[in-house]
Formats: sequence, structure tokens, C-alpha cells
Amino acid sequence: MYRRSVFVGEPCRRSVMHGIIYIVGLIVVVLAILSFFGVR
Repeated sequence: MYRRSVFVGEPCRRSVMHGIIYIVGLIVVVLAILSFFGVR
């Protein structure tokens, strides 16, 4: 029973991590573009 709950909860945590990584990457790209246009 415990093993099943852990097994079911694993994909959810993984998708959340992917979402956080995607958001952080998006913010980094936006900041890079803003700084690039700020220099020019």
C-alpha cells in the first residue's frame, strides 16, 4: 500500500520539477533578451 502511493506520487513530482525548470529557463531567456536590448 505504501509502495503504491509512492509509485503514484512519483510522476506528479517529476512533472512539477519539469514545470519549475521550464519556468526558470523561460525567465533566464527573457532576462538575457532584455539585457541584450538594454546594452544596445
